[in-house]
Amino acid sequence: MKSFLTVDGVYRAEFETERSRFIASVMRVDCADDVKVNLEKVRKEFSDATHHCYAYVIGNERKASDDGEPQGTAGIPILEAIKRNNLDKVLVIVTRYFGGIKLGAAGLLSAYMRSASEVIDKSEIVEYIYSDVATAETDYNLYKKFSQYIINVGIILKTEYNDTVKVEFAVPTDKYEAVRLKLSELSAGKVNLIKQETNYYKYKR
Repeated sequence: MKSFLTVDGVYRAEFETERSRFIASVMRVDCADDVKVNLEKVRKEFSDATHHCYAYVIGNERKASDDGEPQGTAGIPILEAIKRNNLDKVLVIVTRYFGGIKLGAAGLLSAYMRSASEVIDKSEIVEYIYSDVATAETDYNLYKKFSQYIINVGIILKTEYNDTVKVEFAVPTDKYEAVRLKLSELSAGKVNLIKQETNYYKYKR
């Protein structure tokens, strides 16, 4: 299964041009219902705004809305900004307060692209990678070597300290066999390694 890039949290960026105010919001969404809920939140927050244009990508599903702006001048450039950053499961909403001066098609395209790009640039981007989860049980004198190695290749999810140290960790599925062999090497074959599940996990870039 493929990994994907998305935003970690909700972010906002704002700028003005020709007295029009553009407020861009970006957030992760996993389904059409998430899109609807987040659109309603932004529309309610900026209920007096002129437009709430948006675009989203969720897997193969892509949608762009001009919300009353001339066709193709708002939703499409927002969608293009998402695609340029190779993002998935992402919704970008650009709210506009019209300032009285018409920007023209080229001006609108530029403004909406700038808004979407700036809010994405401001965001923390994370990668979700299909990963194997396992526990490794070892003694205390090997724990430091284990943890340092695992941090370099994956994520430590939980550590339990008893008579031995039990580390629960996730590593990308395509690296699991190499990790298993390395941990066996570090412990001279004494590590007790148990594979638990496979799922998507978040890795900071």
